Amino acid sequence: MWLHAGALHELAHRLAERGPAAVEDELAELEAVASAAGVSSVLLAIMGDGREPAIARQRAFAQVVARLNWPREITLPGSSQVPERPAGGRVATP
Repeated sequence: MWLHAGALHELAHRLAERGPAAVEDELAELEAVASAAGVSSVLLAIMGDGREPAIARQRAFAQVVARLNWPREITLPGSSQVPERPAGGRVATP
């Protein structure tokens, strides 16, 4: 599968320049991968529906790619060192 950042970037440019009809096969392939990854079926339906306006399909594409690239869990280094909220909810100022 061609699903890597460079290929998605190139697909995004072709989609913007030529429109969704010109990249239908690639969108269908992306739809299958995104569906297996649990991306919203509503977004996938819009992205893959040739009756939808091109701008709606382009926006759905952007959301699909964002969800594929979004980290499933975010662990901040040193997050266990974050101090507890002060009593009364106020932060002391110097």
